[in-house]
Amino acid sequence: HGSVRLTRRRYLSGNLATFIATAASRPALARSRSEVLSNIAVVLIAQKRIRTLQQAFAADPFNPATRATATLTCKGMFKELELERNVQGVVTFTRSAEAKDLARDALEFLSSVVSFDGFDSFDEKTNERLVTRETTPEKLEYVHKAVDRAAQSLDAFIRLVDQAAIQEANILVERAQMA
Repeated sequence: HGSVRLTRRRYLSGNLATFIATAASRPALARSRSEVLSNIAVVLIAQKRIRTLQQAFAADPFNPATRATATLTCKGMFKELELERNVQGVVTFTRSAEAKDLARDALEFLSSVVSFDGFDSFDEKTNERLVTRETTPEKLEYVHKAVDRAAQSLDAFIRLVDQAAIQEANILVERAQMA
């Protein structure tokens, strides 16, 4: 099959544009350490979920059901984990323009997994059978590349965060998984 070109897309909620414009331009808000650690913990959980998706693609790169799984996982990260809000909290903590750019890229690539071909959106329940049935090898390749690019951006973003805070947030994640 032909090569799939991956382009950044705008997050459908419209909130990402506001996030991009404000996250690095305003001074860090006086927030408690526990709030910041909670933000970082959510980003680390998202990073683990993306790694799981990458493993699914590595195990069976041509399985259309993997695309439906990726769509559901990405929706869950934006809705249940409130990934956009938590990423914004980490960007504010880092005060880094580079972090802002990497965060934007990761969010855009993850949102494109859900919305790039119009079969799904953030506002509706995912029809897994339709998404699986309408998946072509090219669409599967696009989703796979979007997940990989999101992982690269998120990994680079996390490397910009204070390592002591990352270690503390990892402890929170471990405790939450034990509960």
